[in-house]
Amino acid sequence: MNKKIAGIVLATSIAAAGAFAEAKTNLCFTGTLNAADWTFNSDGSTTSKYFQQGEDYKDSLLSASIATDYAGVKGAVRFDSLANVNSTTYQALYFDYLYGWLQFGGFKVTAGGSFDTRFTDRVKKDITDISFVETQKYGTFSGVAKDADNLSNSLLSTVVGYTFTFDTSKLMLNGVLTTPTSASIGSSTVGNNQKQSNTVIFGNSTTGVFSGYAFEAVYQSPVFSLDAILKVPMANQLSAGAYATVVPVKACTVVVGGVFGSDTSTTNTTVSSVGIDARVRYAFTDALSCTFMGNYSNQKTTVSGSDTNVDGKYANLNATYKVNDNISAFIEAGYIDAGTTATDKSDETVNGLFGAVISPGAGAKLSAGIRAKKVLSDKGVFGLSIPVALDIAL
Repeated sequence: MNKKIAGIVLATSIAAAGAFAEAKTNLCFTGTLNAADWTFNSDGSTTSKYFQQGEDYKDSLLSASIATDYAGVKGAVRFDSLANVNSTTYQALYFDYLYGWLQFGGFKVTAGGSFDTRFTDRVKKDITDISFVETQKYGTFSGVAKDADNLSNSLLSTVVGYTFTFDTSKLMLNGVLTTPTSASIGSSTVGNNQKQSNTVIFGNSTTGVFSGYAFEAVYQSPVFSLDAILKVPMANQLSAGAYATVVPVKACTVVVGGVFGSDTSTTNTTVSSVGIDARVRYAFTDALSCTFMGNYSNQKTTVSGSDTNVDGKYANLNATYKVNDNISAFIEAGYIDAGTTATDKSDETVNGLFGAVISPGAGAKLSAGIRAKKVLSDKGVFGLSIPVALDIAL
């Protein structure tokens, strides 16, 4: 059923968007890579890589959109990294997302494949494509509560919403029906920047749950907003979270929130997760601003009565100085615990980045810098890299 609904909405939005002369079109390219990457090992050797994409910088993206005030459609493809050219999974070009929307007054329906639906401000005004400050999106590092405020992080989704408008505020209500991929919503293998698996249907003849669903309620005013989200990706999985955005003064934006996740979909296994986020941006002057992002996550896995706890956390800071309308310089520092192991510090790093953003003309932006990374588990391992990103919008 969801496939039919999404197909009808997508086809209608394409026709509606293209039927009006005032339709606006947009074409964007974003490419990120490590121009150079050196790892200085504890035995004195050095490992070098050049012009590669990796865990920090994803495949290049080409997107296009056409839209009017009433309808629109947007899609994107990705170019696989040339570093993977000899891999059996190499694809020179692959689908990333495609969705369309129709809007009539306060009513809006959006449908398509592998797109994101988020409301809460991610506080990224000064954050570049090569930044590490946003180590992850809101939620936990892994599991069902990962990417907690994203309603439609799946292969196929239909989002239906209505916005009630008052004098100075709004109330938005959204409902989502999802047809996920072979991993649950929020899994590390689902969503943008990931190649998609073949479509499967969640549930079985016993549970009778063949699609996921989600609900969202948002209150928004000029100085405060609250976003509450409930997601049921599949049978015996649940994620519930809330995020508040406060603008106490024009120069300051604060976002705080948290999420709880529960997963009992595996026999004799219970996974409970909690994620707490805090982000702040403050503009000291028109030219100088600072952004802080932090998260603490805990995942408790109980298998036949035996518990394992894994913590994940990060605390990162960005300071940006706008030299003029075309050039900005920034510096970043932070600590990241990726939350992948409970036994050692192999997933813990301290990071630093110094870079600049140059905008030579309208719609073009080049970011480059030098990044240092220290793995805490091995005193002798140190990494140095030169990340580069190019954005072009037409």
